[in-house]
Amino acid sequence: MKKLIYIMNPMCGWCFGNSKSFEELYENYKNKFEIEVYIGAMWLNDDAPSGSQGLKDFVVNDAVRLKEITKQSPSQEFFNLAGDSSYRFDSFFPASAIIAVKKLDKTKYIKFMQMVQKRLFIDGVKLDAIEAYEDILKDLSINVEEFKKLWLSEVNTQELQAEFNQAKSLANSYPTLLIKDDSNTKVLSRGYFEYQDIVNKLS
Repeated sequence: MKKLIYIMNPMCGWCFGNSKSFEELYENYKNKFEIEVYIGAMWLNDDAPSGSQGLKDFVVNDAVRLKEITKQSPSQEFFNLAGDSSYRFDSFFPASAIIAVKKLDKTKYIKFMQMVQKRLFIDGVKLDAIEAYEDILKDLSINVEEFKKLWLSEVNTQELQAEFNQAKSLANSYPTLLIKDDSNTKVLSRGYFEYQDIVNKLS
């Protein structure tokens, strides 16, 4: 079976803008293709920005173009979070959460990823605390205690780094959509895509 590979980061605004297109693609093609998501490295550790008026101004301005192109816009709650100096936008935490859920139940990690994006960009919730994920895990019937043990563990961090490396070998920007068969891997889209455009390419 051919594989679709989607490369994203949960703190990437354009990945959020692309989320509905990818969700439609996933729902309609999950029984026709193997679909895999890889998390790319972005805004990690000391390189991650803290909330500030400058960051808030940037995301507010960027949201204008994001909405024009993708019809998706972050909420005022997200803009407020972008101005909160007590929060560092370190994608290690949500990326680690997605890797943990992938390990606990591979059938649910894509849905989890989509819900985490909404938690940040719609709800404006900080993603560095377990409370951000608990109700999502419960909604998906994923064991919260098992998640807690795995989330920030050394083994999970090692697996996340391996995934960062794999994503880097395939793409240098997010989101990127690839198609892979036995002999080669081809780029279907770099950046935002319209669902129908991908359908046309797969026809």
